[in-house]
Amino acid sequence: MPASRPANEKLRRILRETEWTHDRLAHAVNAVGAEAGLSLRYDRTSVAHWLRGTVPREPVPELLAEVFSRRLGRPVSCGDLGLAAAQGRPPALGDGPQAATFADLCRAWSDPEVLSGLLALPFRTRAAPLPTGLSLPAPSRPRHLPPSPPPAPAAVDHQDLAAGTLRATVQSFSRQMEVYGGGFGRSALITLLSHAVLPAMTRLGAGAALGETARLVHLLGRMFDDGQARGLAQHCFEAAHALAETAGDRSVQVIALRTLSAQAHALDQPVLALRLGESAAARAGDAVPPAVRGYVQAQLALCLARLGRREEALRALTAAERHHEQGRAACEEDPFATYPEASLLFQRAEALRELGDLRGAVEALDASLVRRTPADRRGTALSHLRRAELALDQGDVERGCSQAAKALALADELHSSVAQARWTALRGRLRRYGTVPRVRAVLVDWPRPAGVR
Repeated sequence: MPASRPANEKLRRILRETEWTHDRLAHAVNAVGAEAGLSLRYDRTSVAHWLRGTVPREPVPELLAEVFSRRLGRPVSCGDLGLAAAQGRPPALGDGPQAATFADLCRAWSDPEVLSGLLALPFRTRAAPLPTGLSLPAPSRPRHLPPSPPPAPAAVDHQDLAAGTLRATVQSFSRQMEVYGGGFGRSALITLLSHAVLPAMTRLGAGAALGETARLVHLLGRMFDDGQARGLAQHCFEAAHALAETAGDRSVQVIALRTLSAQAHALDQPVLALRLGESAAARAGDAVPPAVRGYVQAQLALCLARLGRREEALRALTAAERHHEQGRAACEEDPFATYPEASLLFQRAEALRELGDLRGAVEALDASLVRRTPADRRGTALSHLRRAELALDQGDVERGCSQAAKALALADELHSSVAQARWTALRGRLRRYGTVPRVRAVLVDWPRPAGVR
């Protein structure tokens, strides 16, 4: 049973400030929970219990804090709501000193039981990022000593050696995510980061190895995001940005900002998404590879399209395509220096869809599917799912079924909660046409996916 205590006057005061009814608060909590893949059914009775002192189970205190932060336009913590002492709060997150750094969180995530209690934490629109928790002093030399001679040619450069090893690790985990989705290999990456990579960075200091560490942390964020663990993904992207800044790696800084923008867009925070997208574009300038500039401009186009700024969105798309052409010669083995044409076309389709150009969106998405590689099973599945949705938007039920079947053919061994959520939504739309034989056939063959959080 949930813990109880005297009436929660802090929560009552905050609720009064929002001018919301109990029903409205319950609806908002359910909506923020849905962003993280939770199916919540709280109602005004639930809110009444909370006000009387019932402490909601995790992760509801964090959901409430985010709901009020969004409504009031300022950071609101669990402590502000009188919920800081909620029983069952994971020890590595909350309002206490245990949550001091990202490194602390990463170590906590290596415990599966703790991690399971954190997966539903929400994307935060107001809270400040955590510090990384790494001690990275700049190398110094006593003034009275002469400069040391350069190392002999055979000397081992531990920084370069570590960077090379980490670079290969980034490529390996990135390929795994393309094939199997974010739920595959995530535990292994958490263990690697928490027990080996992050501790080693304190010894090695800032340099190329730290830049590769930022890439690994960013990749872990993408894995979390594909599992709809929005809050944990955000922590990773923010930490990747901070690590890259220390390492002097502007590309990863820009990519992290761009990914945070994509997160905000996916969670229906268009103003925040645009602000982050504009920050990424401003930070990129001409100092990052063309492929990264194209990646940023494509996201900026989507943000502008979402807000109805058509001409600016189309200009950003044109810029993205121009940068993509300039970056075609980039090494395809580096996932942080290339922007596949299939992904650019998918983003173009998304922007045109936001602008109401369904025909243009369909053309771009069809072109994207032609360019998907066999190894990119996750991207291909998501593209077929979006293509099915566009077909239904156009009233083409037959094509919608065809695209749904192609997506379902990739469902086996795909560990992606994002894809599963899209499948579920598409199935709901197809059920409206349940009298159509082709639809019935697709629904009969529809697999029942297991949870992949």
